[in-house]
Amino acid sequence: MHRRRFSNTSLILDLFCQDAGHVTVLAKGASRNKQQLAGILQAFTPLIVNYVGRGQIKTLTHSDYSAMPIMLTGERLYCGIYLNELLYRLLGKEIAYPDLFLIYQQTLNYLKDRPTYDIYLRFFELKLLQTLGYAPNLTHEFNTDKTIIAEKYYQYQHQKGFIACTNNMLDYINGDTLLALGAEKIETKRQAQQAKILMRQMLQPYLGNRTLKTREFFRHQ
Repeated sequence: MHRRRFSNTSLILDLFCQDAGHVTVLAKGASRNKQQLAGILQAFTPLIVNYVGRGQIKTLTHSDYSAMPIMLTGERLYCGIYLNELLYRLLGKEIAYPDLFLIYQQTLNYLKDRPTYDIYLRFFELKLLQTLGYAPNLTHEFNTDKTIIAEKYYQYQHQKGFIACTNNMLDYINGDTLLALGAEKIETKRQAQQAKILMRQMLQPYLGNRTLKTREFFRHQ
């Protein structure tokens, strides 16, 4: 998910492990031994790793490919980095998220292979919030428990959910967008745009005041 230099020869790596979640390791000599490790300790590279230690930063003892790297280029690369930044910022340390791990792998492959890929970012964002227990109900109003209707309009309230409103209110969302997002069947440009705004609104309280670096990049682009 993230890497940074430690001394002149080593790296500190934040890994997303299927059985252990967010794990931070020290890769001794990784900067110096470039020929051996340059193609291994990279983003979007499935690895088998061994590490030891009891502190917050483990020591990496072995790493090798478990599959070929997922090659992303252009905007798709920055979308992948965005996923990594979300995981790095939001996941608790050493808590297993096996289902989210598989969804993450699947999303990276969608970024690589699908002609329209940005909607898969929305689905991943939602799955991440659901995994962490932060996602609202997308099928019922929180205050009345009435079913969300595709033809109606709704407004999001943080840590509560959605209430019915009119399209004269700020930040209204069409009911069909909520249903499409929950069913992972976003089909129109309006749904995609509303889902993007909504997911940003949902994520922001948990990200804090620091702006995501990848979001800043896309804004400048």
